[in-house]
Amino acid sequence: MHIAIDTKNLPRIDGAHICILKSKWHQEYVDNMEKAARPLLEKMGAERIDSEILPGCLEIPLAIRHIEEQSSVTYDAYICLGVILKGKTLHFEMITNACGNGMSELAIRYTKPVINAVIPALTLNDVKKRTKMDKLNKGIEAAVAAIEMI
Repeated sequence: MHIAIDTKNLPRIDGAHICILKSKWHQEYVDNMEKAARPLLEKMGAERIDSEILPGCLEIPLAIRHIEEQSSVTYDAYICLGVILKGKTLHFEMITNACGNGMSELAIRYTKPVINAVIPALTLNDVKKRTKMDKLNKGIEAAVAAIEMI
């Protein structure tokens, strides 16, 4: 059962810089997560929210490393959004594990929040439930995690 996240008593993040990394696969649902996350980040004081579209979820860890090492912008947190649907091969497991492990390693390496809001799902219906524009949207959960960690 999915429970709505409490957003009433969040700390302020005035001046924070956030980078949202999005997979282009299943873009409608990924965009819904960003649309749910962005207003909450703004409301809590984020000064800058940049968004980058990537070829897929597997590219997220490399993008974070590149941004950390090459960008003139210093981000306080990364929010990683994507959808990985299970097919009939082991590709789903490989992508899900590599993506998650890479994000965890980079959070530790750069000592900053890397919020994993990549949805590994068995059906598109599972994804739709988690990305509807309502209070159960996973984008809200990701924004709350970033805010609390900053």
